[in-house]
Amino acid sequence: MKYIFLLFAICIATTISVDAQTMIENSTRTKKGTIEQSDVHWESNIVNNSMNPVTYKVVINKEGLNPLHEFYFCWDNCYGPGQAESYPFGQQIPANGSFLFSLHVVGPIDEEFNFTILKEGKSTLCGKFINVNDPTDEVEVCIDYDIVNPTSVSERNQTTSLVTPNPASSMATIRYELPSTNSTGTLTLYNVTGTKMMEKTIDQSGLTSINTTAFEQGAYYYTISTPNQVITRSTFQVIR
Repeated sequence: MKYIFLLFAICIATTISVDAQTMIENSTRTKKGTIEQSDVHWESNIVNNSMNPVTYKVVINKEGLNPLHEFYFCWDNCYGPGQAESYPFGQQIPANGSFLFSLHVVGPIDEEFNFTILKEGKSTLCGKFINVNDPTDEVEVCIDYDIVNPTSVSERNQTTSLVTPNPASSMATIRYELPSTNSTGTLTLYNVTGTKMMEKTIDQSGLTSINTTAFEQGAYYYTISTPNQVITRSTFQVIR
């Protein structure tokens, strides 16, 4: 896939039932995406506020998906556009726990789950999380994706990192930008439960790789930081 700078636009709106046990953690409102990207995604922890484990299923509404775009999401595993719009299987979230969810807009996907760069345009995807044992307990989020043509150098300079391929099977390459005032930074990788999987020092080369052959299939997140700040926090998926 082409090397790309990560900029994307997302607006979210959530609705929660009165007695809901569920909460969507991410409150991101504005980010931008460009036609140079192959994957623009929104991610959040889906939180169970109850004192007992709860199993949720997710239903994806793609009525607002641009015909030039495709989508996939990652919950317990990653699920592509070739499957039904309604996903009846559930994901159990422990009492007062959470589980990472991500919803992706991408270019055309082939049989090996590789995708090409996006076309310009807007898409809307909605994900509804429903308590399997109590359908009145639900929460919905709708994400507006806006893929644009880059208009300025300043927009490109807002990029901090990008993972390719995503999902990865054996090796993931992360491209990033460190502030010019820092010669090195730290890449820290976690699994969805928050367990630290690895940590490594990165430099101004703007490129590092992670061997994912020993990782279980699923979602992971990472941070890139300097001694003074966390520059970015993002996710990628591992498939088998």
